[in-house]
Amino acid sequence: MLKKLVIIAIIYCLAPCSSVSALPQGGQSVSGNVQFSQPNSQTLNVTTKASSSIAQYSSFNVNSGETVNFDLPNASSTILNRINDANPSSIFGNINSNGQVFLFNSSGIIFGKTSQVNTAGIAASTLNINNQDFLNKNYVFTQNQNQTGAISNQGIINSSNYAAMISGAVDNSGSIVSKQVGLAVGSHVTLNIDNNINMNLTVDDSLQTAANNYTNAIRNTGTIKGDQISLEAKLKSNIYKNVVNNEGIIETGFTQNKAGDIEITALNDDDSAVSVNSGLIQANNGGNISFRSDTNIQNGAVTALGNTGGTIKLLGDNVFLN
Repeated sequence: MLKKLVIIAIIYCLAPCSSVSALPQGGQSVSGNVQFSQPNSQTLNVTTKASSSIAQYSSFNVNSGETVNFDLPNASSTILNRINDANPSSIFGNINSNGQVFLFNSSGIIFGKTSQVNTAGIAASTLNINNQDFLNKNYVFTQNQNQTGAISNQGIINSSNYAAMISGAVDNSGSIVSKQVGLAVGSHVTLNIDNNINMNLTVDDSLQTAANNYTNAIRNTGTIKGDQISLEAKLKSNIYKNVVNNEGIIETGFTQNKAGDIEITALNDDDSAVSVNSGLIQANNGGNISFRSDTNIQNGAVTALGNTGGTIKLLGDNVFLN
């Protein structure tokens, strides 16, 4: 009798496991005559001569060792990358651009531990933006019904002008370094970019649906460094344990000898928002810190340093200092 030999192969990932599909798939130009070229198996070049352009993809994953380059006309140019995928985008490789890169995937965006982003501007969102609004530089993001995607950064994000993350939950355990950094959670968020440089991020409407498997609306266990830093979350009700939870480092000092401000806003419509700082929040060079929440728990350090001094405001109905 012949016996069948069954071999079971177990594959271990020697590098971080990300998506099965290498590099972004199904790239198409929506506006701006975006061109796609792949000089080798690990590099995708996305090129456009338009000041504002839009591309769409069936998936947008970048494995470790892979690189996506966005070649735009200049640092003021923007490109929206719309990702139509039921799964979160997994980025474990490199994203480079001389301009401003917008990534939208309602299912979520994960920047893995081996990822590195180098751009003039980066905006990652799970909230939708209308194509025409984007082309008109009207950057308004709205949560789709029952959307539960989130944004997680475990890697390194370096952006010369701004870095923005807009979602139903934002978790940073990596490094975000930019002149202006904004993390926002809500159902309607507006991103203003004056002169294509100065960023202001505002949460207009409260979030109603929590992201799956997240207990904090905004959580930082890594490092955030910039001149202007804003963390803002507004919730319809108490759908998260904490609205803002800082266990890492939030620090100004991106530009040498320039005063930098830190604003943290964490609110619920029913006045039950709980925010916790057990890490370090520090404004250098005479900068200011504003921390606003319904219940504000400070177990960590909040300092404003500089020869000209700085201010610290801890606002809330309940402020606990340890």
